[in-house]
Amino acid sequence: MLTKQQVTRRLRAHAAAGQVVTAKWLQTHDLPTYRGALAHFGGLAGARSHAGVAPLSFAFWSRERVIDELRRIHRRGRVRITSHGLIAAGYRGLLSAIYVVFGSLPRARRLAGIPDPHYRPPDTIHRWDEDSVISEIRARYRRKETLAVTKVPRTLSEAAIRYCGGWRAAIEMAGFDYESIRLHRRSPTRKELIALVRDAVKSRARRRNAPSLSKLLESSHRAIRRLFGGLRGALLAAGLDPSSVQKRGPSERRSDAALLDELRAFVARTPPPTSGQLFGTRLGRQAVVRFGNRDAVIRKIGVRRWSPRRLRPLPSADELVRWLQDRHRSGGHMSSDAAKRDASRLVYACYTRFGSWRAAMQAAGLGELIGGRKR
Repeated sequence: MLTKQQVTRRLRAHAAAGQVVTAKWLQTHDLPTYRGALAHFGGLAGARSHAGVAPLSFAFWSRERVIDELRRIHRRGRVRITSHGLIAAGYRGLLSAIYVVFGSLPRARRLAGIPDPHYRPPDTIHRWDEDSVISEIRARYRRKETLAVTKVPRTLSEAAIRYCGGWRAAIEMAGFDYESIRLHRRSPTRKELIALVRDAVKSRARRRNAPSLSKLLESSHRAIRRLFGGLRGALLAAGLDPSSVQKRGPSERRSDAALLDELRAFVARTPPPTSGQLFGTRLGRQAVVRFGNRDAVIRKIGVRRWSPRRLRPLPSADELVRWLQDRHRSGGHMSSDAAKRDASRLVYACYTRFGSWRAAMQAAGLGELIGGRKR
């Protein structure tokens, strides 16, 4: 286990080399540093904060920049500084940075000197109609903004449903093709799938080294399985004989020694694969069939050569109590959402050991701080 100073030095060295220090990257390239961050800081967020290293997504959003952006939006007067208002106006990234930097939106508003938004009188609410919906859609198109229903402001999509009969109808009334702007394409029909299957079979017949039918039809695999039950059913529906089309040449049987050599070369990679990664491959499945089960395969490979990574046990109740008390002494925010952003695994352990976040806080003697930091 690395010391606290070693973890800090390694994080700073990675950041100085231009690497974005994330949990996934550390688990793949520097597992001791990741484990040290969990042990000494309770999570990667605390370790990054102590080392002065920020992830790429929030490195842009400093305290001053967030406050300046909130004041700029408030001066324009077009967006209400609320969670719903910022999301509807397309400021989801700013809202996420607010929760990371300040912990809550009301606290960010107070530091920026922005008054809390109150009830809006009816004369200040934007009134939509059919013409205004169509005009806004065309304006978004001129600004080269997406017209997908999941990416537009919620007020616009709801107004389109109310005054135009739906988002598709509003897009077509504005003079655009709905199929070209939607993110999820419609599923192919039965006739289209049969035509795709026949084209794939002809492609394999023309090319000697063509990939398999499953590879050629990979993008339509889900639709084929839903309509025909599988590739065999699709071939029968297309009037083709599956035994002649899916014929495979005989494969050479490898000896046990050759199979073990391939397995040892596979597990000698850096970083070593997990048990799921090895046995999820065709090579791992062949080894299980050949030697009986996974434990037998691991013994054949050699435990000294490779031992699969196991899940670490959850911390005990006493360790969780000490972690909560240390977090409080260091000035960390004591809400479950803030703690989950810093150390999600430890928060999950609190729910497992105590049943709820409130019970864990009460066990640590911090019941009066439930919901945030003591004022």
